[in-house]
Amino acid sequence: MLVNGPPPAAPQLPPPILKTDVSGTRLWAGGLLGFAIGVKPIWVAVELDAAYQAMSARSVFPAETIGPLDPSERKATFSGVTVAPTGAIIGKFW
Repeated sequence: MLVNGPPPAAPQLPPPILKTDVSGTRLWAGGLLGFAIGVKPIWVAVELDAAYQAMSARSVFPAETIGPLDPSERKATFSGVTVAPTGAIIGKFW
């Protein structure tokens, strides 16, 4: 039998399932400070929100799921401070 073109490709095996142990932590601390000033019925409010966040994650891969030269442990850490000023004009007319 004569076939035109290349022979059919062999069926592909699915990729191996990656098994790992993953752990993580998150720390959050924050506060809100504000005041309002005005005369009935109009008030002006100002607030300042500040927070600190720190996150870390760690994963450990079994040796058979990675290459022989790759480290079997991965770590990541993130941290930062956020500051969010806000303001409002408040009216109470009843």
